[in-house]
Amino acid sequence: MPAACLIALSSPLLQSSWAGYARRLLVRAFVTAYPWCHAAMESSTLAYHIAYLLRVAPTHRPTLHALRMQVSRVSAQDMVRRRG
Repeated sequence: MPAACLIALSSPLLQSSWAGYARRLLVRAFVTAYPWCHAAMESSTLAYHIAYLLRVAPTHRPTLHALRMQVSRVSAQDMVRRRG
C-alpha cells in the first residue's frame, strides 16, 4: 500500500469511528483484489483476441460477447459490392 494512502488512513478521525474501520477494510480489500481482477480481465481479453484471430470466436472482446454482438469481416470486394 502506498505511504500516502497509509498516512490518510491513519488519521485520528478515521481511526476513532466505525466508518473509518469500514473504509480501511474496503480499501484493503480493493487493493488486494484489484490486481487479480485486472489480470483475469486482461487474460480473457488475450484469449478472445487469439480465438478471433483463429476464427474460433465471433468477437474480439469479452464485453462484445456479453452484449451478444458479432463482428463481421468485410473484404474490399464486399465494400465495392455494397456501394455499387
